[in-house]
Amino acid sequence: MSTTTGTTWTGWWRASSAPGACWPTPDAWRRIGDARAPGRRGSVDSDLYRENILDHYRNPRNRGTLAGAQIRHQDVNPLCGDEVRFEVRLDERGRVEAAAFDGRGCAISQASASMLTEAVRGKSLDAIKAMGRDDVLALLGIPLSPVRLKCALLALKVLQAGIHRYEAERAERAGAAGSGSAAAGDAAGAGGDAPAGGA
Repeated sequence: MSTTTGTTWTGWWRASSAPGACWPTPDAWRRIGDARAPGRRGSVDSDLYRENILDHYRNPRNRGTLAGAQIRHQDVNPLCGDEVRFEVRLDERGRVEAAAFDGRGCAISQASASMLTEAVRGKSLDAIKAMGRDDVLALLGIPLSPVRLKCALLALKVLQAGIHRYEAERAERAGAAGSGSAAAGDAAGAGGDAPAGGA
């Protein structure tokens, strides 16, 4: 159930009922050799992070559509079929006022998207464009294989692509408006220089 007011679940995508093949198992953690793997030192912290991921997957925050969103983008991870759509509404300063997502896929991709909607609130677009894998891994708190890392980074990839498209469209509109104003000014100037009809 979404915790954000102003978002509406549309059923555009229906999440799968199980975490999916991308979910890291205890054996996978041990193969990675991370100290936080279950059965190793720090396993309590790892279990807490894992429960947090499952909570975001089963009870996603800010899932749905966002009224007044200026940024909307969607994409798919071709390796496993995970899908994410991300929407952002900006305030008057150009910072993220609210964010929402929708999608389907494994626990990692969907939990990452849910966490990201909370993490980007209040951030500038430049700050979000500067985010990378370490920021996403810090949100998740668990080690990931390269394949699962792609699942985790999908939401950030979608959001950053949406920002780039939004900024490109704004620049294009501004350029078109500037060209139109210049053309109008040239036309007005040409009209003013035209010789007056004599008697």
